[in-house]
Amino acid sequence: MRDADLNAVAAGFAFDTPRLHVRPLQDGDEAFYCALYTDADTQRHTGGALAPAAARRSFAAALAAPRRTPMQRLYLLLCERRERNALGMVGLNDIDASARRTEIGILMSPPARGAGYGREGFGALAAQIFHRLPIDEIYVQYATANIGADRLATGVGFRYADPPGRVSGADQRVAVMYRG
Repeated sequence: MRDADLNAVAAGFAFDTPRLHVRPLQDGDEAFYCALYTDADTQRHTGGALAPAAARRSFAAALAAPRRTPMQRLYLLLCERRERNALGMVGLNDIDASARRTEIGILMSPPARGAGYGREGFGALAAQIFHRLPIDEIYVQYATANIGADRLATGVGFRYADPPGRVSGADQRVAVMYRG
């Protein structure tokens, strides 16, 4: 798939699950995005919460990401299907069309945690990636202390691995899923 084709697919990358509507990040999502990235509890297993100005710059970069060629990132909002209120975000990072792999990640808002939305969205995202994109390998990388991420990844079918070229550190875990 050519880079231009990949960007076109990204622009229309929306889908529904029984309880979720998943769609690309939009201009009006800045407040939600910034709330996720500035919240210390949400960011406790990452590099830490961002300052508000840094979160706004990060949002601008995330919004522009699907228009870059070659596209390397895509951010999607997880919304409640009926009311369309934002619950969390999933993202594709380090999209490598030549190696046919990408990393995915997820952030859920505090009120949405523990309700199964993350598992539903994460599993559906993996299926959609394999269906829509020229990707054969999806991987997740998370802190070993992040038990929730571990349960989420393994619960939707990821298996522990250290793929060639990516070695997890002592405090990191890598899990992969391959196109069936």
